[in-house]
Amino acid sequence: MTLSVIVVNHNAAAFLNRCLESISRALAGIDHEGCVVDNASSEESAPLIRKQFPQVQWFSNERNLGFAAALNRGLKNTRGRYIL
Repeated sequence: MTLSVIVVNHNAAAFLNRCLESISRALAGIDHEGCVVDNASSEESAPLIRKQFPQVQWFSNERNLGFAAALNRGLKNTRGRYIL
């Protein structure tokens, strides 16, 4: 795996969809994986995102742990040589 893209989400489903679409277009032809770590969003973005982007890993935190802790969770669950 060349590149892992980790996105931390908190109540931003409208932006998350566009973000993942953009990543998918920009990295076409590059060996990559996507990972979303959700920081206890109150909106129901997971089912929508999982349906539209089944190749993206999804991790949900039970409470908002903050950006750094969520990013660390993504780092533990990705395998890219490079991380974005």
